[in-house]
Amino acid sequence: AAGGSRPLQATSSTGSRGMQSGDGSALRTALLESGFRRADVVRIVTQCLHGMGYARAADVLEQDSGVKCLSEPIFRFREAILCGDWPTVESHVDQLQLTESANHSVRFLILRQKFYELLEAQGAAEAMACLREQIAPLEAQGIREHTGGDVDFWAAEAARQGVEGEAAPSPSLGRTVRELSVCLLCRDANELRAHTGWDGAGGSSRRHLLTLLQAHVPPALLLPEHRLETLMQQAVLWQTRGGSSAIQLSGDGVLFVDADMRPCIVPQEPLCVLDRHPDEVWFVQFSHHGRMLASASRDGLVLVWDMLPPQPGRPHAQMEHKAVLRGHSSSLCYLAWSPDDRLLLSCGSDTVLKLWETDSAACVRTFSRHKCGVTSCAWLPTGDRFISAGLDKQVILWHVDGRAMRTWQGQRVTDMAMALDPEMLILAHADQLCFHPLSALTGDRPPSQPACDPPAAQLDTIMHASPPDTSMDVSQPGTSMGDTYMNASLLDASVDASGVVTSITLSSDSRRLLVNLGAAEIHLWQLDETGGGRRFLQRYVGHKQGRFVIRSAFGGDDDAFVLSGSEDSQIYIWHRQDGQLLKVLPGHSRSVNSVSWSPVHPHMFASASDDHTIWIWGPPQEQTKGNGIL
Repeated sequence: AAGGSRPLQATSSTGSRGMQSGDGSALRTALLESGFRRADVVRIVTQCLHGMGYARAADVLEQDSGVKCLSEPIFRFREAILCGDWPTVESHVDQLQLTESANHSVRFLILRQKFYELLEAQGAAEAMACLREQIAPLEAQGIREHTGGDVDFWAAEAARQGVEGEAAPSPSLGRTVRELSVCLLCRDANELRAHTGWDGAGGSSRRHLLTLLQAHVPPALLLPEHRLETLMQQAVLWQTRGGSSAIQLSGDGVLFVDADMRPCIVPQEPLCVLDRHPDEVWFVQFSHHGRMLASASRDGLVLVWDMLPPQPGRPHAQMEHKAVLRGHSSSLCYLAWSPDDRLLLSCGSDTVLKLWETDSAACVRTFSRHKCGVTSCAWLPTGDRFISAGLDKQVILWHVDGRAMRTWQGQRVTDMAMALDPEMLILAHADQLCFHPLSALTGDRPPSQPACDPPAAQLDTIMHASPPDTSMDVSQPGTSMGDTYMNASLLDASVDASGVVTSITLSSDSRRLLVNLGAAEIHLWQLDETGGGRRFLQRYVGHKQGRFVIRSAFGGDDDAFVLSGSEDSQIYIWHRQDGQLLKVLPGHSRSVNSVSWSPVHPHMFASASDDHTIWIWGPPQEQTKGNGIL
């Protein structure tokens, strides 16, 4: 990020608190009133300016202060990494003056990146030479004990971000000569990326390498990436910690004032119970505008409710039954509202999807191509197409007029989500998450990009486990799918979820992803990490899950909460940032399968249960007085 070619020029003067500026001008205090070193602050601000694209402003700051963000050797070292100039990178390692173990670790991480890039460029002979002549000698010196590994990197990074809890596993990058040598068997660059989770020289891997190196290079030499932003995040998190309840944190102007320390209002009282389903309710979802609620059940019915706004004498919104959507022949497990909420998709174990008009309650169309239960579906942002997937290992792109536009053979899909920024389809396959750029699936390209051939007829990933069957029971393993190496032209990356994935949920801004695991854990991932790939943030525990699909949700102001159903018939609510369990809500008499937070009322959510009911929850009565709350 930082520019310039001269070394750090700030020097102390006569043992005082002064510092001579680079142009020989007046003496300046070396320490700010806060006690921080002026040079350190200048370096961090300069890095931030470069990172935001203000290169000229950063250059002016360096010239005026006489303080370079990076010394000349470090600057050249960093730029060589970003450019892939590996001879220059290797020649500068010794100039870092690292300890022996850190030197070994840095060399291994650099050589691993070099090895992968040689393979990606079809340089198998050069990659073999790198492995034998450079990496193998390092391993012989005990490098595996020094690298710390990628898992340790995730833990260190989580600590730097102020996130508690253990770290999640990183992509499966090789840590030994044996593991790396397997990559020599990959037939092409696409297979290499699919096998390792490494996203290529043109992706974020070089910046990710810089982040890995920071565990071994003193931060005073190589500033951690995005240091100012990290410090701001830590400051906000520090302000919001320590309370007995979640703290309201607004996204607008949060850096301009101290955090609002008023406790958030946690919904914990039932407002009404909806009991029109004659069987277990497996899915519930508010519409995007929040004025309707839909539920899907084992009885094969879809029920839709209208939300009635508060009125004098009735302080809370209420639900009024709107329609019963009949037509499926078996149990339903998933619903998806169209972007404008005019249409609703339903799917389940009868292998078909049905498209409903929400106003008329009419079935517009039935989509029949899947051979086994359909576990999930997702609308494209345009609202004229959607994608479905299920247990038959098919992923199908549909048009609302009934056409199956494209079909890919892949692995069983347990759940999916459509991220909007960037547009990305996220598929959950048993124990892995795979991220597919939407343009690669649909063939849509921005006007500035040339048209390309349609993508090959297979999705990309490698899987090793079986998802739940149509009965939604995840305790019984199915038939092993083995290793399937698929065309990686559609794959952005894959992440090991470290357990059987039963469901996934995106935040409204597509920046975070909740991953429900069959081992009674919920993992939170950050999806918009600049230059560092996707990052594990937090885990939530306490609820019960082992046999059934349990769904979680974000909720509250600024998604302050994470809530989930549970097989013990209760609802669990955690503070999103620190993972603190805030509330355990009894009420249902059997397993709670699905929850949905209202997108327009931050103090209301719905829960669906095997006890045939849907409960609408709101805040305690005493907390609603004078607050304008439903």
